[in-house]
Amino acid sequence: MDLEINSFSDLACLSQDTVKSGPGDEKIPRTSFVVLDADDNAYFGIKLGTTIGDITLDQIRGSLQPLPEGEIYALFPREGEGGGEGGLTVAPDDLRCIGHHYIKRPAWHNYVDFMGGDDLAQFILQEARTMEVLSQHPHPNIIRYHGCRVKRGRIIGLVVEGFEFEKDLLVAEDYPEFFRGKLDKAFIMSGLRSALDHLHSLGWAHNDLNPANIMLKPDYEEGGIQHYKPVLIDFGSCQPFGKMLLSAGTQGWCKEEMPRSDKRNDDFGLALLGPWLDNVIGELEKRDGAPPSKAQPPSRYGDVTSPEAEQRHDLVPAPPKTPGDEAVREAEECDDSHPPDSPITEEDGMPLVEGGNTAPLPSAAATARDALSSATEESGGIALWSWTAPRVGIREHGIREVEERKGTIAPPCVLPNADAVL
Repeated sequence: MDLEINSFSDLACLSQDTVKSGPGDEKIPRTSFVVLDADDNAYFGIKLGTTIGDITLDQIRGSLQPLPEGEIYALFPREGEGGGEGGLTVAPDDLRCIGHHYIKRPAWHNYVDFMGGDDLAQFILQEARTMEVLSQHPHPNIIRYHGCRVKRGRIIGLVVEGFEFEKDLLVAEDYPEFFRGKLDKAFIMSGLRSALDHLHSLGWAHNDLNPANIMLKPDYEEGGIQHYKPVLIDFGSCQPFGKMLLSAGTQGWCKEEMPRSDKRNDDFGLALLGPWLDNVIGELEKRDGAPPSKAQPPSRYGDVTSPEAEQRHDLVPAPPKTPGDEAVREAEECDDSHPPDSPITEEDGMPLVEGGNTAPLPSAAATARDALSSATEESGGIALWSWTAPRVGIREHGIREVEERKGTIAPPCVLPNADAVL
């Protein structure tokens, strides 16, 4: 095992949650980490009783073990495979030929919950098949897909477009000044409505519309003003109408009672986004004339034309704040014009609930929902950013960034089972 780990930025993921231990079920921290070598072989380690603020590089080096490829990287389907959904595109080996791009990897922070199975690999494979379908019907407000990154016959990631402005819209919640001149509410809402209408016309729903899944991209200039259009990203929950969801949406931004793909999930999220944007724009107006923050906001999609940057992975944000109960009530009144979901049957592979026709959410989705509701409590009441990328820090609430404590690039921190980006 020849791994160079000279700083926390060499890690693909560093995450922390809490577990119960001992006769009194005492809660103790659990820190896990993943490192990739030059050939994308993955190594995993875990330390009980250690926080991300206390763990050392020596502890990480001494705890790493190779991850079985079958658990994290799905086999690339051979010709004729894929359940009738067609073949998958292989991205070029030399990614410089496609320009600005980003490699989406497995959700490393969730490995501790899925170890022993191939769920993470299957999530990536499912999203690859989704992107393959959508790439045949492109839309200017939907992220471009370039194909699967394949090594040793396995899918190690999905290659999608990169963004010059690297911050997803959720970052504006805490760093609105970095979005000055970029937040045109009407333009953002109309672009997203167009993207969703396009998806719905194909018979698909995104099922996870929230600020963390929206990027901004320069569109056109008028009167010396650059306008930024929204681009919808993260299609891990995107499925045809009526299909059982393997991963749920983000808590507070989807209709919780829907275990199947449904356009009403998207309408609900979009209805919440308007008031959320009003809050962010209002905060930005309050800060006009104030000195900009010295803290640097996180980046989601960076320039991945260098070997170092290719190691970056999706950030998995803590759930965005919803605009409040009134906005939620209004969103609940979203258009219900399309037919209700068809009854769930045994063919869906889910146990039926006695006395009803709805089945429980798949375990991964249920776990994510439960974890999101208790994440703040289990992290000591502290809201943390949830990255699996280098060049990150802690979100807010007066805590010193890890980079200040360690004198190096801040390691990523992930709340337990945070809703997957896959």
